[in-house]
Amino acid sequence: LNRQASTTRLGAGVLACLFSAFSGKASPDSLLVFSQVVLSLALPFALLLLVLLASRGALMGEFRLRGAARLGAWALTAGVAGLDVYLLVEQLAA
Repeated sequence: LNRQASTTRLGAGVLACLFSAFSGKASPDSLLVFSQVVLSLALPFALLLLVLLASRGALMGEFRLRGAARLGAWALTAGVAGLDVYLLVEQLAA
């Protein structure tokens, strides 16, 4: 492993330990669900950047997304973002 990867993994591990230590009597299952919710909310941002970069001809050359693949990638990104918005609205309304 290189230095940056090791530092990132160490930081993530420290944050996970701190969060579980300060979460009180929360069960490991609820912490796992919380972590997955956070990841699901971050996913549309990663997908957006991925589709933008994969669609750039200057960056990807002949391998850039085109046509139906590009349309499908944008549709899936919008679908994931829409589901996240729905999840937030439902949770905030409850």
